[in-house]
Amino acid sequence: MSFGYKLFDGAGQVILDVSDRLIRFHSLHQVTQLDPNGPGTGFVYVLGMARDSNWFVAAGSTGDPYTFLHCTVQNGGFRWNVVASGPIVNCTVSVFRL
Repeated sequence: MSFGYKLFDGAGQVILDVSDRLIRFHSLHQVTQLDPNGPGTGFVYVLGMARDSNWFVAAGSTGDPYTFLHCTVQNGGFRWNVVASGPIVNCTVSVFRL
């Protein structure tokens, strides 16, 4: 079953069209690296996650304006890498499915 939402203006023209694939929140994960000499990378297992276009991740703030996480979807979860040079990483990563 398809889902969607269309919004029309007074002339009957579509001004907003959101169709089919609604985003669903799947899970929330905490990525923490307290050792400034740590590996700077890691893998988080997520039950049911596959490497396809139906999954995506969004990393929150690390608390340091010069440090952020780069996350990539892989089979079985996501891989995170620290980008830039902050000594401590503490970040929440949200996993969504279309």
